[in-house]
Amino acid sequence: MKTLILARCRFDLKKFLKAVATFTQAMDGHEPFPIVQDGVAVFDADLCDMLDEGEEIPDDPVERIEAGHALYCSFAVSRDFDLLACADGTEIEVPDLDCDDDDEDDVSLTEDQRELIAKTHCDENRSYGLLVTLRGKKLIIQSAQMCDLNGDCEVEAVKNAGLVDEPMRRWVDSFLFPERRGKR
Repeated sequence: MKTLILARCRFDLKKFLKAVATFTQAMDGHEPFPIVQDGVAVFDADLCDMLDEGEEIPDDPVERIEAGHALYCSFAVSRDFDLLACADGTEIEVPDLDCDDDDEDDVSLTEDQRELIAKTHCDENRSYGLLVTLRGKKLIIQSAQMCDLNGDCEVEAVKNAGLVDEPMRRWVDSFLFPERRGKR
C-alpha cells in the first residue's frame, strides 16, 4: 500500500482506532496499540525506553499518537495456516503455492497472482497492519508487517502486503470523511 499522508482533519482517527481495538481484542486480546520503537513493537508501555525520566505513555491511543509515538494497528491475523481474518470483517485465503500444482481441479494462477501470494505470509507468527504516526497536522499511514519469530515483535513497513494490500487500502479509505473522499 502506498504510504498515505493525510491532513488529520480528513481522517476519522477515533473511529479507526475503535475499529482496530475491537478487532484486535476479538482476535487475540493483546494490547491493540503497541508503540513501535526502533522497529520493535512494545506492548508494555513501562518497558519503552524512549521516555524522559518521569514521563508516562498515555493509555489513550490518540494521545499516544499526539505525544509522537508510532503505533502498530492490526488489520489481518492468521486464523489458520491458509486464512487471514481481517479488521474489515473479511477473510483472505492464502493458497499454498507448493501444493497448487498437485491439484488438477485448481484453475491455474497467473504470474501476478503467484507474486501476490508469495508476498503474503500466513502463519501464527505474523500479522499485517498499519504503522500510524503524526507529523504536525499530518497523519502518516503505512502498511506494515509484525513478525515474532524470536520473542521480539519486529515491525517493518512494507510497500506491498500481497493479498492483504488492496483490502487494507479500501478499509483505510473508509475512514476518510465522505465529503472529501475523492481528494488526496
